Amino acid sequence: MCSSSFPDVAKPKHVRLLFFLTLSLYVSSSVAFTWYSEYILIVRINFGIIYYIMMTFAILLRKHELLIVGAFAIFKTLFSSFMFCVSIYYLWHGEYLTALENLGSVAICALSLYYGYVAYFFYHYHAHLKKVEKDAILEVYESIRRQQYQQTTAQPKEENGSALA
Repeated sequence: MCSSSFPDVAKPKHVRLLFFLTLSLYVSSSVAFTWYSEYILIVRINFGIIYYIMMTFAILLRKHELLIVGAFAIFKTLFSSFMFCVSIYYLWHGEYLTALENLGSVAICALSLYYGYVAYFFYHYHAHLKKVEKDAILEVYESIRRQQYQQTTAQPKEENGSALA
């Protein structure tokens, strides 16, 4: 059962689930739109192969839980914008398009909006990772400062105690 705020950046399971959902949607749409590849073949190759191979390595290595997403969110947003514009163009100038190709344009338009949302989500996930990392560094720094303060306050008491004895 999903919570009310399903894609939560603080939950790695949600991030992985959204990633693999997007990957499976991408693969299935690539197979479904093979006939429609006149103007999306090059974009499909650049977008799919480079993006998903690097993302899969980022997940497998788990060095920083999809850190590469931050760099590729802009690329994904550009891809979504490009696909949206191309789909709108083909819908607008559809004098030679059949009904099936019109439906394909609408589907690609919807997919591009979904990819744009995923890019937005992963951008926030990357920002969340940076915040968690910064908070951890600050916590370590505060812990070191507390230890140093305790050591400096404990030393004069020992010196005063030995001087009184």
